[in-house]
Amino acid sequence: ARTYYSGQYNETRFYVLHQDFLRYVRNRFLKSRNLNERFWAIVRPTNGAFAIFTALHVCDTVSAYGFMTEDYRKYSNYYFQKYLKTNVIFYANHDYIMEKNLWKSLHDKKIIKLFQKTGSQEIQKT
Repeated sequence: ARTYYSGQYNETRFYVLHQDFLRYVRNRFLKSRNLNERFWAIVRPTNGAFAIFTALHVCDTVSAYGFMTEDYRKYSNYYFQKYLKTNVIFYANHDYIMEKNLWKSLHDKKIIKLFQKTGSQEIQKT
C-alpha cells in the first residue's frame, strides 16, 4: 500500500481483517457443505460475502447490490452487463447457492437491504 499510494499512505485509512474474523464468518454464517467434499481445502466464501459481513460489523445499515438473488438465471452473470446474457459459472471454491439463500434470509429479517430486480429486461444470450 505504501508504494501504491506514493506518499499518501496513512494507516488510519485502512481496515485489516484478522484471520480469526474471517474464520468466524465462515464457520458461523457461511459453513458450506462443500467443506465435507473432496476439494474442501479450496472452499472459501466469496469476497463479496466477507465484504457484507465486514459492513454488518461496522455500519448501522447495509445495502447490497449486484449479489445473486433467487431469479439469477434470468439475468446476466455481472450487474454491469445490461444487455448481454452470460450464465453464472459455479466454481468449486465458492458455494454461491448457500450465499444466495443467506442474503435472502438476511433481507427478509431486515438485517440488510438486498436490491433485487423486479422486472425482466431484454438481454441477448451468448
